[in-house]
Amino acid sequence: MLLLVEQLFLISISPKTNKAYGHASTALPYSLSGALVAELMMEGQVELHCSKLVVVHSEVEDLLLKETLEIMQLKKKKTPKYWISALKRSHKNILLIYLEAAVLRGILHDKKQA
Repeated sequence: MLLLVEQLFLISISPKTNKAYGHASTALPYSLSGALVAELMMEGQVELHCSKLVVVHSEVEDLLLKETLEIMQLKKKKTPKYWISALKRSHKNILLIYLEAAVLRGILHDKKQA
């Protein structure tokens, strides 16, 4: 099963170019960061206490989710708005990470290798 962030990524890119649709390209990093936070909340790794996110479990398989939890543990108890902006800055290559993962899993095809 695909993670929420992977699903959002896949519907945001053009299958012809493997790039974000033009109108989605500027908002996509923020959306993916929000999807990372949402995924962690749905999995029970992060909870909302007094309008602040708190890491309650740090065990997760996905490498980017693991990295996200490590970042969130360094600066405890920040708002979701803070984390979406902070994760957008810290995960500058998030688009490339999920593009490469989709190619490796056979979901997308690398046009350069074809």
